[in-house]
Order: sequence, then structure tokens, then C-alpha cells
Amino acid sequence: MELVLDGRKIHSLYEFYDQVELNCTKDLDWDIGRNQNAVIDVLRGGFGLHEYGEAVTLRIAYYEAFKKNLGEEETLKAYDEWIPASHPSNRPMLVGERKAVEKGSGKLLYEILCETICLAENVNLVLD
Repeated sequence: MELVLDGRKIHSLYEFYDQVELNCTKDLDWDIGRNQNAVIDVLRGGFGLHEYGEAVTLRIAYYEAFKKNLGEEETLKAYDEWIPASHPSNRPMLVGERKAVEKGSGKLLYEILCETICLAENVNLVLD
């Protein structure tokens, strides 16, 4: 099975979560969580489109738009939300990661999200 996210429709972290819910679930009577763990759970399956553990391809169409839209500005916004919401013991690490982004050496949001997708062992990520 192939699941597709349209990179042109994703301009923020929350739009990414919305697109995962729209394109990777079916007939849920509740909203999925808006966090990376929820994305991994959905991609592993059992949410209306594919069975748990079933091999799927997730294609990010218009990947260049996805990269552009989830670049430095959106990454910094994400860290600004993650840092105060995180456990106090994790905050120094997140602050350091945010500073690396500001210096141009940290991972950007599109990279973080691609890494998150790859944590679902049954998913083959295709960047198109």
C-alpha cells in the first residue's frame, strides 16, 4: 500500500500532523495525537487504512516544497513549543539543538520528521 503526503500542503508541524491524519487513517471518530509518537503509531497501522505492521510506502510528494516549508523558521517555532512542554531534564538538550539550528548546523524540521517516519519499521519512505 502507498500513502502520500503532499509537501505543498504542509507549512507547519501541525499541518504535517493534519496531513498524516487525513492521508494515513480512515473512519476514526477521534483525532490522533499531535506528536511524533502518534505519527509512528499511525504509520505502524491499525487505524483504518492498513493493518498493524503491514508494509507500506509513504511518499512525500513535492518534497522540495516540504523542505522549504519546514525549514529554519518552522524548526525554531517547533523548538519554542517543545522546550517548555518537555521534561525539565530534556530542556538543556533541546535548547542546544535549537541553538544549533540558529547557527545553521542543526537538523531542520523536515529532517526531524523524516527520521520520525523511519522509526516505523514497516514504512518505506520515498521522497519525491
